[in-house]
Amino acid sequence: MNAEDAAGSQETVCFFRADPDELHTHAPDLRGLTLRTWRPSRDGAPRGAFATRASLAWWAMQRAGVFAWDDLAIYALFESGRMVHRLLVTPRWYRFGFMAGGDRQLGMLWTAEDCRGRGLAKLGMMAAHAEYADRASNFWYLVDADNRASIRLAEAMGYRLAGHGKRTSPMGLAPFGRFVLSSPRGPA
Repeated sequence: MNAEDAAGSQETVCFFRADPDELHTHAPDLRGLTLRTWRPSRDGAPRGAFATRASLAWWAMQRAGVFAWDDLAIYALFESGRMVHRLLVTPRWYRFGFMAGGDRQLGMLWTAEDCRGRGLAKLGMMAAHAEYADRASNFWYLVDADNRASIRLAEAMGYRLAGHGKRTSPMGLAPFGRFVLSSPRGPA
C-alpha cells in the first residue's frame, strides 16, 4: 500500500455541472420504453424491480434524514417488462459536500450490456432534468477521469467541466468516503 492509498485517496474524478436553465428540460420521447420512478419519500420501501439491496440502503438513508431534501429518486427505463437502464438522483449529502443545498447529482447510471449504444442514458437523464428543472439549482455529474464514454455523455447533455477532485475512502471503507472537488475551474 502506498501513501496515497493509506490516506484514502482514489482515482481522479471529473466534476461536471449544468444549470437547469441551460438544459433542454422537456420530457423525452421514450420510443416505446416505459419510465418508472421510485422515491422513498413517496413510495416507501422498495418493491418489485426496485427491491435491491442498494435501494434498501437508499431507503434507509432517506428515512434517517441523511439527505438535504426528501426527494432522492431512481429513474428506470423498461422494455418489455425488463429494466434496461437506471440512474439515481440524489440531493446534497455528506458524500457530496461540494454541492449547494438545492443541487441534485445524477449518478450510478447503469445500462444493460445488450442495450448500450441506444441513447438510453440520455433518455434517463432527460427525464430527470425535466422533473427536477424547477427545483434544482444545479445538476452535477461525476465521472472517473478515464471513463471517456461517460465524459462524452456529460458533454453531450450540456454539462460543463467544473473541476477535478478525488473520491476518498477512509481506511479503505468506500461507504464512508466523500467526493472532494480539489481543483475547481472558473464558472462552468
